[in-house]
Amino acid sequence: MARVWSIVVAGGSGRRFGERKQFSSLGGRPVLSWSVDACRTVSDGVVLVVPVDAEPTRQSGADAVVTGGATRAQSVRRGLEAVPTDADVIVVHDAARPLAPPALFCAVLEALHEDGVVGAVPGLPPSDTIKVVDRHMHITNTLDRTAFAFSRRAGS
Repeated sequence: MARVWSIVVAGGSGRRFGERKQFSSLGGRPVLSWSVDACRTVSDGVVLVVPVDAEPTRQSGADAVVTGGATRAQSVRRGLEAVPTDADVIVVHDAARPLAPPALFCAVLEALHEDGVVGAVPGLPPSDTIKVVDRHMHITNTLDRTAFAFSRRAGS
């Protein structure tokens, strides 16, 4: 049985949301604790990555709490450093997506059992119309949503 660990990345500044969404209350709990719980459904352990200026808290339910970096990539790297070396699979999840169902995590892990697959990213085809604009914000194109339909494997 593969040892699965999760990294919940909660290092964002919350500029677009207006505050740090990951610490906002949802159903009486911080958003990030819901994300940690979602990962726990498939993981042997969870590492939580928080902003540098946030107080690391073990109340999140994570097994380890580390501070992130200036970018998302740096925060993920810091999370990876806290994952035990005997982990076989590492799931990276955004703390601001607290309602990801266990089936989503299971589907990602299941995809890793296919021949030649070394990584998996969940996604859904967009339901909204997507416009392409130039630097003057003039619409230059409307993307065909059907072009975003995908199979379980990239390139198939």
